[in-house]
Amino acid sequence: MKIRNHLLYHDTGERASWNETPNKRGNLVEKKPAFIVIHYTGGSTVESAVSTFKNRNSQTSAHLVIGKDGSTVQMARFHERCWHAGRSEWQGTRNLNSYSVGIELVNWGWLMGEPGHWRSWAGTPVEDEGVVRMAHKYDGQLRGWEAYSPEQMQTTIDIVRALLQHYQLSPEAIVGHDDISPGRKQDPGPAFPMVRFRNMLMSRMDDRVDEPIESDTTHHETVFSVTAVSGLNLRTGPGIDTAVVKTLRRDTQLIRLEAEGKWWLVSELVNGQADTTGWVYSHWLTPLRP
Repeated sequence: MKIRNHLLYHDTGERASWNETPNKRGNLVEKKPAFIVIHYTGGSTVESAVSTFKNRNSQTSAHLVIGKDGSTVQMARFHERCWHAGRSEWQGTRNLNSYSVGIELVNWGWLMGEPGHWRSWAGTPVEDEGVVRMAHKYDGQLRGWEAYSPEQMQTTIDIVRALLQHYQLSPEAIVGHDDISPGRKQDPGPAFPMVRFRNMLMSRMDDRVDEPIESDTTHHETVFSVTAVSGLNLRTGPGIDTAVVKTLRRDTQLIRLEAEGKWWLVSELVNGQADTTGWVYSHWLTPLRP
């Protein structure tokens, strides 16, 4: 992917699909983004998201919509000010609409129900293989979340890499809507592997070999085992003052998602698949295999 005159182009030289939103006003500060904000649409199709952003009454918009199949629609030039962030603040900067590019990934977000009976807020059924059960990093509540597809993640990383290079930004400029509006917004949610996403971009900025990146339904990191004889508490947050989700038995297998010092955000592996997610004290873990 490449950017020319604030427009997205494929490596073939073909311009990305364009469908302009009327819901924008003015330009970004300095006419270039300082941040890249990742969202989910809360829907199931590119067409429904584009329709919403084309509707003047919706009072909302974004620069890009990325479908589950990796298809992309650009709806505003990257130097224009869209309406995707709302009340927001990050690293002392307020009103991120004026400083950022907004990228919307087609995804239902958090789901209602239970395994075998997941459904979206609109009542649409979602199959178990497309769901991960994880706690959000800001509220600690365990929920089902729709997973992001490998095609969608690959397109997102290719586009974000182009944005970072063109506008000379660091991967630290990538944030979630939940980061800039904690408590008010939950997207892109824990199914989006933000830490691995940033790390992947850091390695690619160093021109290392490309690797696939996927949502948190599959993992290729080291598997860890619980060593505590009496078990290890899985918590809603990184600290002993947070609630216990469950106690993990000795030899329970886990994968690490994020880390805050000695506290790790992990997912329990059940039949080789990521299941319950929460925080543990990493002293009681030992690696099993790469």
